[in-house]
Amino acid sequence: MPMRNKKNLIKYKNIFNAYESAFFKKIRYISDSNQKWRIDDMNTELNRNSYIQLLLHENTWSKKGHNFDNIFIKDAENEYNQSLKRLKKLIRDMKKGINMRKKMDKLFRDKVL
Repeated sequence: MPMRNKKNLIKYKNIFNAYESAFFKKIRYISDSNQKWRIDDMNTELNRNSYIQLLLHENTWSKKGHNFDNIFIKDAENEYNQSLKRLKKLIRDMKKGINMRKKMDKLFRDKVL
């Protein structure tokens, strides 16, 4: 069963909430949380159960076979590198703006003052 607070389930008229208890009592719930299958064999589950709720976390899998920890570390490294690239561009733009302002101030002083 997923780690959700049953007391805070949101209910809307004519809309199913996939975390309602009926989905876990009448329908087999299978998830790949943290790259861990908590079943022995998918074929057995498919043959044994008429209904299955299958939750896949595609962002935790890798074509190259990376494990869960490495995938999240790589994502964090990519986010860091993108942030660093944006910050460096911001600093360049600010320096360019300051230099442009110095030139404009000099022109103003030379022509007006």
